[in-house]
Amino acid sequence: AGDHLLEAPLSLDQTTRRAGDALFVQGTAMLSQRLRWWLRSFGPNIEVLGPASLRAELAAEARALAQIYGE
Repeated sequence: AGDHLLEAPLSLDQTTRRAGDALFVQGTAMLSQRLRWWLRSFGPNIEVLGPASLRAELAAEARALAQIYGE
């Protein structure tokens, strides 16, 4: 899902590495509503590892969605 970041980096300091089917992308980005929207657009195909506050925010949102959908 993130292969486009190899051609159009998220930030100037972006680094990427592959591990099996996973693509790990790290870089500096401003925490904004636009970034949150973009991350959400990947649905279950993304895991935010940091910062911890953003990870917690998206995890809480995922739990709320799971309740709505009966998980």
